[in-house]
Amino acid sequence: MNKNNTKWLVQSSGFTTSYLEEVVDTLNEQEIEWADFGLVQDTMTNLENILDTNTDVYIIRGGTKILSLLDSLNSLKELNPHLSDNQKIREKEYLERLKNGIDYDEEKFDMEHYKDLSLPFLNDDCEIYTVNNLLYSEFSEETFIKPSKDSKAFNGGIIYAGETLMNYLMRTPHRNIESIGEESVIVSPIKRIKEEYRFFMYKNEILGCSRYMLNGKVNPDSFVPDNVKNAAEYFGLQYNPAEIYVMDLCTFENTDEIKIVEYNCWNCSGFYHCDIRSIIRKINHIKS
Repeated sequence: MNKNNTKWLVQSSGFTTSYLEEVVDTLNEQEIEWADFGLVQDTMTNLENILDTNTDVYIIRGGTKILSLLDSLNSLKELNPHLSDNQKIREKEYLERLKNGIDYDEEKFDMEHYKDLSLPFLNDDCEIYTVNNLLYSEFSEETFIKPSKDSKAFNGGIIYAGETLMNYLMRTPHRNIESIGEESVIVSPIKRIKEEYRFFMYKNEILGCSRYMLNGKVNPDSFVPDNVKNAAEYFGLQYNPAEIYVMDLCTFENTDEIKIVEYNCWNCSGFYHCDIRSIIRKINHIKS
């Protein structure tokens, strides 16, 4: 079997120093080649120093913006205008490798696509609208709302009784409203969840996991009960939105039910108390 030369591309802008230090220290400890990049508006900085003919596989760790940029790009020059002549000649090859550096398929990570699968989704009773169709409608009661796509046009949360989506967006981080008008929105009754768990998955194999929420508040813990792990492995046999992905599961106070909250692109997902070193080592081995 041929071994691929991998290079991790780590976004250094917009992340905490402690997170970056742990990722970079892990890459250095395991002697994995890496380079950093930033995002200035729609430009990927340092790209001209990253692209090289020796790298077979790029593995990207960044935010949802680089996910959206790479998913929509048709030309590498749109991402960085400072490429060398040789890089411009080979831009199709390099662009394909960068796109492959993120395990993502827009449709397969879209809840509008996967909510009707025969799996226990937390919000399988939701209704779906476009942003434009819902923008000025008032809600009669408190309701859970979020984008259906993993690229996160805005942060999901609780919309108040008497509030409109426009009001909600004004108090929530979001992309330009004009650019998200046709995106789908999940609207669902509020569920009372006890715990939420994050799983980094390779097909149905758990690469790493941790709790990230307790009683509606961020409360990470590295301990995950065996029954929740067993559920993750079982659900992983039923559906994979990508070869490597993140699956969030939840439990409830007075029932043994375990439900799927959503799927996320692992390249852009927070680790919480998952074992970063183990996950990076395993993913690098898979990609190599």
